[in-house]
Amino acid sequence: MPQTVVDQRGRVLIPEDIREGTGLEEGTVVKVETQEDGIVIKPIRRSKRSWKELCGLVPKRTGKPEWPTPEEIKNIWR
Repeated sequence: MPQTVVDQRGRVLIPEDIREGTGLEEGTVVKVETQEDGIVIKPIRRSKRSWKELCGLVPKRTGKPEWPTPEEIKNIWR
């Protein structure tokens, strides 16, 4: 079993062979859980997306909708 050290800030270096074997890459978000006999680190996998989302058919809602002003609506009918 490989050994590693916890530094001052609580960081732990996961050995390279374990990272490669589990698919952990830089920037991977992980979940840390405690169990009776130790600590478990699990990568958080992205959820599956539907075909509509993959094809860009589902609009992403960002923020509040911008409603047209009364003047913009009048200009549409002119």
